[in-house]
Amino acid sequence: HLHDPKQTLQEMRRLLKNDGWLVFSVPNYASLERRIFGAYWDCLDPPRHLQHFRPRILKQLLRELGFVDVRITYQRNMFSLLQSLGLFLRVRKPNWRLGPSLMHFVEHPTMWPQIALAPFAKLLAWSRLGSRLTVTARAGAQR
Repeated sequence: HLHDPKQTLQEMRRLLKNDGWLVFSVPNYASLERRIFGAYWDCLDPPRHLQHFRPRILKQLLRELGFVDVRITYQRNMFSLLQSLGLFLRVRKPNWRLGPSLMHFVEHPTMWPQIALAPFAKLLAWSRLGSRLTVTARAGAQR
């Protein structure tokens, strides 16, 4: 959502006290979903998402700006995969009901399908191929 993420992170670092924490979530541009679905990847989300990041680049950028203890957690979430598949099917197979049904499920999830999908979500997170990241970083001593 930021035109200049580096400048914004720089300002956040300036505002944080030493040892203060920054926590945020972003799509994972290195995800398996992005590679599979391309333009149909749910997390592209134009025009809201103006920039996309790979985990390695995020870590490097935060460290350059004076953050330490930079950690990336791969979220256990299947919703973006289902949404991406729904978007793909809705455009490519407009007569199929599966695409809109998947998109409806993501907007109104029920418990049992989520439980059934949990092992797949864990596998994607474990393999570092999931679509969403949570980033935590501690503000180091000001230079």
